[in-house]
Amino acid sequence: MKTVMGTCALCHQRCHLRQSHIFPESFYKNVYSEEMHKFVTLSTNPTQPIGLEQRGIREHLLCERCDGKVIGKYDDYIARWLYEEPVTRPDRYRYSLMFKGVNYALMRLFQLSLLWRFHIAKGHGFRSVDLGTHSETIRNMLLTGDAGTAAYFPCILMHPKDISPALTGGIACPVSIGTDQWPVCRAIAVGIVWMWIMRPDTSSNPLSEFAVSTDNQMHIVLGTDNISEGIKNEFIVLDRAKDMQPNATKLSKWGFGQ
Repeated sequence: MKTVMGTCALCHQRCHLRQSHIFPESFYKNVYSEEMHKFVTLSTNPTQPIGLEQRGIREHLLCERCDGKVIGKYDDYIARWLYEEPVTRPDRYRYSLMFKGVNYALMRLFQLSLLWRFHIAKGHGFRSVDLGTHSETIRNMLLTGDAGTAAYFPCILMHPKDISPALTGGIACPVSIGTDQWPVCRAIAVGIVWMWIMRPDTSSNPLSEFAVSTDNQMHIVLGTDNISEGIKNEFIVLDRAKDMQPNATKLSKWGFGQ
């Protein structure tokens, strides 16, 4: 694997930097073509031509230990949770699925690590993400394995109804949306909309209740099918979902739309 000399963004040691994934490799499972194990890249930058890549978006960011042992631990967890781990069937609510048995610390640290990677990445597709001084706080949380409180930059997951194949088998880099009071960073991967509320204390925002909680539960909200209209419709769905009533119907782990 090609390396360059530099300072690791996580441990701040001078070392050989690996080409670290921004989105974890597991997120590309449905992106690669079966024939060539490659995928097409498109950019909003008009000077960037259509490309063909064999591996996911990577940059020289981390040392071998931080890439494999620290961030890798969080990436391994999300890969197992998405594709391998047997989990209890989610409870079906009117507007969401509620999963039990989610590892709060590992899920939180994965979500924070992904947001932090968006912040430190230099690529055109990540320029909208700015954590400011909180980047250093999150860096230390990742190093020490401190998941912090659920209200600190919570991540809400949404699965749009009637999701198009382009979104199911694609990845969309983060964009800044939301409102002045509640700014949101939104990315799309593995058929899920990942939305971080970009505030260090969201305890007054009831929407944060959908994020992974310390009792190891997490909701995935069933949203609208028109993501292009931005966060407005998503917040409407989330607002409706606040008044959730359990439904006896149980779904398989990814039984969306049933």
